[in-house]
Amino acid sequence: MNDDKTMCTLQSRVYFKPTDTHQLLHKESFHPKHTTKGILKSQLIRFKRLSSTYDDYFSTAKLLFHSLTDRGYTFTELWKLFKEIWFQYTDNNRENDKNVNLLPIVIPYNSVGSSLGRKYKNIINIDTELKLYKSVIVYCNHKNLRSLLVSSKLTNINSNTTGQTKNNQAAIINRTRTLGEEGFSLCNEQRCITCKLHATTTNTFRSSRYNTTFNLTQNLNCKSTNIIYLITCKQCNIQYVGETSRSLAARFTDHRSNINIK
Repeated sequence: MNDDKTMCTLQSRVYFKPTDTHQLLHKESFHPKHTTKGILKSQLIRFKRLSSTYDDYFSTAKLLFHSLTDRGYTFTELWKLFKEIWFQYTDNNRENDKNVNLLPIVIPYNSVGSSLGRKYKNIINIDTELKLYKSVIVYCNHKNLRSLLVSSKLTNINSNTTGQTKNNQAAIINRTRTLGEEGFSLCNEQRCITCKLHATTTNTFRSSRYNTTFNLTQNLNCKSTNIIYLITCKQCNIQYVGETSRSLAARFTDHRSNINIK
């Protein structure tokens, strides 16, 4: 507020939650060298945009830097980038980059891939037909043990296999619904108020604001935990989106309690 008390200015600064541990990517992690610098640079750009004063920017960066020294970063490189962002970076630089036609060279990240990427880039840069493009090397991951051994989706069991009895076919269909189908299903327990009053069997949900239908990508029920849920008012069609680490049944018990005690 000014001395004449007639004008006010709104200022902002970065806020860290008490549980924030600042666990950015370790400097020695097997990533391209520009990755760790890019992560740090993006953080400092965010700090600069949110900080109204240099002191706020300085105190926020200092807090982050003390955490990063345990993750392989040095104060020399941290403070060098700190000064570069505050004194030299502007959002105009970012707008200029949007007008550049990029030509990505996608290769696996390893010593051979890095060498090939540089050679491909040199060839492209001297090609007159591609002078309007800026070539960039983009790395992709190799297949690792986890991707080879673990599948992200469960495959459906074919229930039309010939030569099976009706009982076997029924068992296969039932197992397919349990393991393979994506959507929300009711538990059908007598004491479950959530399934009786608030839920329905479905594999889609619809946004009343954007008038768009989305597919559910997991097999869920009222006992599922770590979920995002959607409540739609039957009278005004307004929707509420919530999240909980507990089960849907437990969370809806809280909602009913809040309504009952107003």
